[in-house]
Amino acid sequence: MLSRARARFEKEGLDGQFVVQDVFRHQPTEGYDVVAANYFLNSFIESDMRRVLAHVATLVKPEGK
Repeated sequence: MLSRARARFEKEGLDGQFVVQDVFRHQPTEGYDVVAANYFLNSFIESDMRRVLAHVATLVKPEGK
């Protein structure tokens, strides 16, 4: 799935950073314009899913999505 996303970005001439690591260890120096967290959230119990989403929200710039 990651290689397909990278290929699609390249085809469309888009710039993006693809991060593959423990979401709680990822601490970028600045927020992202957009953060996508697809296709894995259903693997968590609800309380852990809420924790992951709360953390992912901190990775987005104030005006981001």
